[in-house]
Amino acid sequence: MGKGIFVFWIWLCASFAFGVNVCAQTALNASNEGNRAPTDSKTEARIAAPDFSKIAPHPRLFMPRGAEQKILDDIKTRPQMRMLHESCLEFARELMDRPLLKRNQIGFRILHTSKEATLRMMYWGYAWRMTGDRAFADRALREIENLSKFDDWNPRHYLDVAEMTLAFAIARDWFDSAFDESAKRLIARQIEEKAFGTFFGKRHGWFHADRVNNWNQICNMGLLCGAVAIFDESAELSEKFIIQSLENIRKGLSQCYSKEGSYIEGYGYWAGTTFYQTLYFSALETAFGTDFGLTKEFPGYLRSGKFADRMAGPCGYVFNFFDAGARGTGQQPLLFRFAKATADPSLLFSQKAFYDRKFKPSMQQNLFALIWASDTDFDAITPPKDLVWSDTESANPIVLARSGWTKDSLFLGVKGGRGNLSHGHIDASSFVFDADGQRWAFDLGSQNYNSLEKLGMKIWDFRQNSDRWKVFRYSNFSHNMITVNDALADSSAEVRISRVLDSPGARGAEMDTSALYFGALKKCLRRVAIVDGKRLEVSDKIENGRARSKISWRMMTHDRIEKIGRNRMVITSPGGRKLLVSARLPDGFEAAVLPASSKNPWDDKNPGMAIAAFEGYLQPAQKAEIFVELKPVSAEGKDAGKM
Repeated sequence: MGKGIFVFWIWLCASFAFGVNVCAQTALNASNEGNRAPTDSKTEARIAAPDFSKIAPHPRLFMPRGAEQKILDDIKTRPQMRMLHESCLEFARELMDRPLLKRNQIGFRILHTSKEATLRMMYWGYAWRMTGDRAFADRALREIENLSKFDDWNPRHYLDVAEMTLAFAIARDWFDSAFDESAKRLIARQIEEKAFGTFFGKRHGWFHADRVNNWNQICNMGLLCGAVAIFDESAELSEKFIIQSLENIRKGLSQCYSKEGSYIEGYGYWAGTTFYQTLYFSALETAFGTDFGLTKEFPGYLRSGKFADRMAGPCGYVFNFFDAGARGTGQQPLLFRFAKATADPSLLFSQKAFYDRKFKPSMQQNLFALIWASDTDFDAITPPKDLVWSDTESANPIVLARSGWTKDSLFLGVKGGRGNLSHGHIDASSFVFDADGQRWAFDLGSQNYNSLEKLGMKIWDFRQNSDRWKVFRYSNFSHNMITVNDALADSSAEVRISRVLDSPGARGAEMDTSALYFGALKKCLRRVAIVDGKRLEVSDKIENGRARSKISWRMMTHDRIEKIGRNRMVITSPGGRKLLVSARLPDGFEAAVLPASSKNPWDDKNPGMAIAAFEGYLQPAQKAEIFVELKPVSAEGKDAGKM
């Protein structure tokens, strides 16, 4: 498994773990209320009253009856689809050799087991439907009988239940023609008892109907698929959940996506959760022929395709703020659906390269490229025309800017917001930067949750004095921003983007960051922009408060840093590329290289990374500017500019 896919798998498997505390949840509710189009009584009625008499016959989830022939036609004429099909069958055969799953609990999760169960059912189900090879059905039934012996699906962590429900739902639906009535009844009984029994009986923790972070979307999806799959065996219970879910899911849709499509919890959770949200809509469409007007009522969902596409930098990393991994630009088959729904093939620009070569599937998502990429003209995919995308009204306001759409283009991602949001970090005003095919300014992303939880650390408490902010990766100390007096910044301080810059001379953002520092600074204004398509400029204009203050300008980067005097540094990437960092500094400030980790035993050590910094002291009421220019050094080794 490649490094990028491995990192992506880590966050996908381990990161859908927790929601937010009451404070953060309330803040989220208030912030993204705008993701709802005006509705009328007809919309409300249509959502509230599905016609269950018209539910489709099995198979009715995602890949309905007859879809097999469409795929077979595609693979005859389209090499990308043929490559995908062959890869998926090969992976299904590899899965046959894996041992039966065990209820192996890590911390308080069995999510890894539930996800593996879904993975197996999806690929074996696809292989059975496309080849008719009975061995896939027999192996799936053995696994279902094995999983049915679990005492429960771990309702304490309800994502585990949702994922296992999805696995059983696919088994019931995609193996409809292979399983006998006793097998179908076994599956239905398991879903009735271990999913709906815990949901309606409230014998579970964490998930509830009103939760509006990623749990809302994932849990509603899993149980909806369960209800659709066992409708023949359990119509009354299925109807009850589907009706309730169509109301519950609207809470997640209204709060998790902004009006413009930003996902409140960042790219990592967009990628995983929006895939599940897309499964939710796909299940409705293939079972009932409609999504009940939900994508129209909540336009931020489809607009989030542009958010995701623009978050990808040219070097293969994304703007991975909050709990996300940097290597997140893997295959996102849901963008095929988004491109069709919005008539915008440019959404697939970052995806095109994945389908020009053979790859080994490793996730549930890979399979859906075959289902959702139907009729896609890969030759018609062209780069987007815009060079700046912004969402200044989101709870996490962001600006994404670039000099172009080639691999060597400059890329900037910068954000405002606040730390005490779901999966938040204290990172308002932080940025990432790509140039010359390299990432230079990094966000370290999340740390493995269980590594902290097993120590008893309360990392899901977002208050200022909580354990969460003792974690280096979550605090301002690891982010590309100003730190004052070596102190923790205010996790509740809100930073708004005051101006979006979008001209050939400057593409970026301006913001007032004063609120972050508990009054230590009277004023702090940040401007971050790609200038003339050639360099990044970061300006921090500071008016100090009443006391002498230590100011530290920080940027997380590669650990090969050479200081040149007091105001210049050259950073060398592992591949030998170089970035010149030059600064105009107040008197007494100097360049510094700081470690990329703390001395705390619980913190990741972040090998290969270091912090390029400029540090010094400002006197009471002193006004000053820290102006930093970042520019790639030419291939000939000449300096890209002097200051």
